[in-house]
Amino acid sequence: MTKKSAVILLNGPDFNSTEFNEMISENIFLIAADGGIGHISGTGIPVDVHAGDFDSSGPESGIQVREKISFPRDKDISDFSICLDIALERGIDDIKVFGAFGGRSDHFISNYDTAVRFAEKGVRITFVGNTENIYFISSPAKFYFPAGSTVSVYSGTEKVSNIKLKGFKYKVEKHELYRLTPVGLSNVVTEKDQHVSLDAGVLAVFFNKTKI
Repeated sequence: MTKKSAVILLNGPDFNSTEFNEMISENIFLIAADGGIGHISGTGIPVDVHAGDFDSSGPESGIQVREKISFPRDKDISDFSICLDIALERGIDDIKVFGAFGGRSDHFISNYDTAVRFAEKGVRITFVGNTENIYFISSPAKFYFPAGSTVSVYSGTEKVSNIKLKGFKYKVEKHELYRLTPVGLSNVVTEKDQHVSLDAGVLAVFFNKTKI
């Protein structure tokens, strides 16, 4: 059976176990980046690929690992980037990432910019956290955020052109957004479904799961 989507486990401490358990299934290709495998220690959930330089992972605690891919510690690429390449090599371009939040800020910035780079290639990437999600999109997308939710949009690339936002308090038509001009902060969902579109670039859509 060809797996249509992947879940990548990173090592950040913000791990949404509830949404992970709801999402994981036999049709999901599960990749653990180094110490990210610790999030599922003792669960009995098998990992399709455990990859990285293994500088942060201890014993795999009986976790079934179908394939282990090792890289040297001295390298010019992050474990997250390695895992995204693995997914693409297997023809998967819809990826949910757990453990991207929390911990060191420099790690988060690395994860964020890596996601933007792959989203430019057309990969659909979502960071799933306990209090927020980030959706990295390079093509039109439809969302179903609850009414009253706070949603912010930022330009992941230097520029995102012809942005359209529908279903929010502040509607947008044919707007340009720049990475260093964060005017997309704190919009509010007003309709049961929302439409976000763009012509070029990568848009990072932040969904705050707690109403502000």
